[in-house]
Formats: sequence, C-alpha cells, structure tokens
Amino acid sequence: EAFGGWKPEAKGREQVKAGIELSKDLRAAVITDKEVTSAEVGVSIIRELRPEKTVGDFRRGMVEQFGGMMMNRRLRRMVQEGGAPFQSAQIGGGAFMGYCEILSVDAEGEPDQVMPMLKAVLVEVLRAREHGFREDEFEVAKRVIGAGLAQAAARESTVDSASWMMR
Repeated sequence: EAFGGWKPEAKGREQVKAGIELSKDLRAAVITDKEVTSAEVGVSIIRELRPEKTVGDFRRGMVEQFGGMMMNRRLRRMVQEGGAPFQSAQIGGGAFMGYCEILSVDAEGEPDQVMPMLKAVLVEVLRAREHGFREDEFEVAKRVIGAGLAQAAARESTVDSASWMMR
C-alpha cells in the first residue's frame, strides 16, 4: 500500500563487477617482516557465488554451517591440548561483495612454525573432508546451533524495523 504509487524501473541496474577473479590456479604469496613477532598462514579459495533459492541450497548452507563450527571447535581443541603448532586457527567463508564466495582456513603462531602450521591446518581440513566428524562433535554443534536459533526466535518480535530491513 505505502509504495503502491511507485513504478518499477523498466530494467534493473546491472551489477558492477568488482574485478575479482575466481580461483583457477594455485597462487601463493609470502610476506615477511623481521620485526613481526607472529606469523599467519592461510589458504583461500575464491569461487562463484552459489544461489540460495531452494530447500537443497538451504540444506547445503546448514551442512556448511555445521561443518565450519565442528572444524573450528576441533582446531581450538588442538590448541587447548597442546598438540598444535599454531596458537589459533579457524575456517570460515561467505559471500564477498555479492559477487563471489571466499572460503579460507587460517592459522597464527610463531614465525619459525609457518610450514608446520600450514601443514597442520590442511591435514585437519582434509581429515574432516575424508572422514567427517565424530558423533559427539555433531551433537555439540546441534546443541549450539539449536540454542542460537531458539534465542533468535525469542528475540524476533523485538527486532527494530531498521534491523529487520537489513536482513
């Protein structure tokens, strides 16, 4: 009703390309500084932005959310148990500028541990891809995600209109 008098533009604006190239080949960069007291390593993949229009797309997103949570908990546990060459590590990703999706795994630690850090995070990612996660890891993720959804549902009626519009 409130916008009934507005007429849609005949043709929507074309999305401006950001100049980002999707991953086709491996690329690497090593940046050093003698004064830096810690080091970061990471691997990123830039891929085409996938649609989220169907139940299958939603399911894929949920599987990725669960996988990311379980992987990050596993990496934190490695640090807590003292068996990791890194001081912190995480996996993450998401849409970037509405054009592409960036997926990455990163670790931070001592400068002399760059290669062991990189190897350790890649081994864990490949282990999860090859063997999956344990049942107890999945149960914890279900509880955490379920609690977050319950909190979001409880707050839903109090979300201000400006925040609601930005979803």
